[in-house]
Amino acid sequence: MPCRLTPTGALMPVTRRLELLRWAEETDSYIVEDDYDSDFRYDGPPLTALAGLDGGRRVFYVGTFSKSVGAGLRIGYATVPRMFWDEARMLKAQMTNGQAWLEQAALATFIDEGHFDRHLRRLRQVYKSRRDCLVRALWETFEDPVILGAESGLHLVWRLPKGFPPARRIQVTARERGIGVYALSSGAAYDFDPEARDDMLVFGYSSLAEAQIESAVRELRAISKDAR
Repeated sequence: MPCRLTPTGALMPVTRRLELLRWAEETDSYIVEDDYDSDFRYDGPPLTALAGLDGGRRVFYVGTFSKSVGAGLRIGYATVPRMFWDEARMLKAQMTNGQAWLEQAALATFIDEGHFDRHLRRLRQVYKSRRDCLVRALWETFEDPVILGAESGLHLVWRLPKGFPPARRIQVTARERGIGVYALSSGAAYDFDPEARDDMLVFGYSSLAEAQIESAVRELRAISKDAR
């Protein structure tokens, strides 16, 4: 996930990406790039995928339309190196066993006629507004919050200040009050080190109205005080 590592939102620098591609070339290896949610980038220019730097040699680029159109569509895609085109077509035909064609045809027309691009532009405006609302609420509620991965995607990470309770405890207390914030260990990520730091909370904002976001952050302030 070089364009946006999930869940922290970290970005792999271009120099590091080129090093990775050189390694793949030198070792005759291949890379699977999961372009998780880079359709939704709010700050700065669009990022070039690793596959775009590769020239079709070493990167298998995969993604879905679950974030941009809807999970119920159940359509994903893969761009494979040229030397595997024939094998990919054969394997796809063998694996799908008569997958419904109508949704694929409708989606292809939706893309070809330019509706998908317009749809993404509208979604970016909506999600950016909600992202801005969440960032603003954190800044107004907590002192100098350290926010990670807010440049794109549908979630961000807040690094808890010193003296705050562990993220797991805040997650449990928040859930009891009807608020969904998540420690990395809740499933977003897992560290097998029992001594690992537990000071990051994941906030999803795509499905919340701005009033809900502001209310939840205010409640989170009370939760953090009670937990301390």
